[in-house]
Amino acid sequence: MIAFFCVKYTTLLGRLFHVIDIRDEFPVLSKGVIYLDSATVNLVPKSSIEQISLFYSNIGNTIRRGIHKLAQQAEDLFIEAKTKAANFVNASENEIAWMPSEDYGINFLLNSIDLKKGDKIITSVFEHHSLLAPLVIMEKTSGINIDYISLEGEYDLVSSILSKITSEVKLIALSHVSPLIGTYRDIERITENIKKEYPEIDILVDFSRSAGLTLIDLNRLKIDYAVFDGSLSMLAPNGSAFIYVRKEKIPKMNCKIAGSTSVRYLLPHDYGLMRAIERFEPGQPNIASFLALRKSIELLERISVEKIEIHRKEIMRNLFDRLQEIPKINIVDPLLDSAMGLPNRSNIVSLSIEGISPHDVAMMLDEMGNIIVRSGLICNHPGIYALGLEGVLQVSTHIYNNNEDIEVFTETLKQVMSVL
Repeated sequence: MIAFFCVKYTTLLGRLFHVIDIRDEFPVLSKGVIYLDSATVNLVPKSSIEQISLFYSNIGNTIRRGIHKLAQQAEDLFIEAKTKAANFVNASENEIAWMPSEDYGINFLLNSIDLKKGDKIITSVFEHHSLLAPLVIMEKTSGINIDYISLEGEYDLVSSILSKITSEVKLIALSHVSPLIGTYRDIERITENIKKEYPEIDILVDFSRSAGLTLIDLNRLKIDYAVFDGSLSMLAPNGSAFIYVRKEKIPKMNCKIAGSTSVRYLLPHDYGLMRAIERFEPGQPNIASFLALRKSIELLERISVEKIEIHRKEIMRNLFDRLQEIPKINIVDPLLDSAMGLPNRSNIVSLSIEGISPHDVAMMLDEMGNIIVRSGLICNHPGIYALGLEGVLQVSTHIYNNNEDIEVFTETLKQVMSVL
């Protein structure tokens, strides 16, 4: 398999637009589907799928318990996978903790950060429910206050955030890319300006829909907490998420979720947490999925994220051009006509359709063209309602998509629109 990759990529990397032509590595595509739903869950390459089978066939053990050879082999692989993930986002493995999912990771962080009644958190209505749902629940149950950035505030997030900061603000929580708007936010500019004036305010960023599609450098960004989900942009299976906690923050966090392997000692009425990042990893980890993530990262690195970015931009530019030709289709992005629009476009675009249910369109795309897209409220109810919409059709690409996919999608969409 490795030799195959080397030969294939050597011949392909010199080509600009079709620089990524690895569709045979994704078994789902052999069914003839055009997969345009990677923001919901990405496809997984054969090499990563094989890692899961290899682990359970040859080791099938767990970590931080046994002293036998299978336990030690599992531990070694676990650490290797964590090191690979940390290096991929330019962090230390001592700042990375494995998590089951994006949602769990965000919940874990929010419930571990020292927040109390009356504290304020700044966020946006255009965030995924993985962030908004726990925040709203905390507001209802713990008395924290949420201050939402307005639609207009998205045009200049730095000024908007700075205008909202008071002595009660303890945390700013944002995603790198909104699943609805689909534009990359300038996280570096945001963190530089906020930390310069308010170093005591913590910043949490969700990179689940951008890592693997664009370069992430946590060391440069200087944020406090981050969340990644390998199944949303890094070509890994479900269960391969991880969080980043800046080293200085680890001892200060209130770890409210604990269990085996997260405590140093446990007495009938006392306990001691692990002193390092391991305190955030209770229970039996999904080692096989983390090993699959390691393999997926190796694939992304062989192609190079820089070339993946070129590919993404070309694909999205082609998609946008073709969408302009279809009546009643509107691109949902208030930033599109500004300088922050298309140049900062991620792999995600949401569409509103005049007078037609997005669910009907998605079903007909599936039936007529074997095309897989997302439809409905896409786990961002507040954002969709803020724009006065009832739902959207969401299209999201990855390295396994090409120009032909975009052409078939847009031509089939025209046919669907003509009969609805």
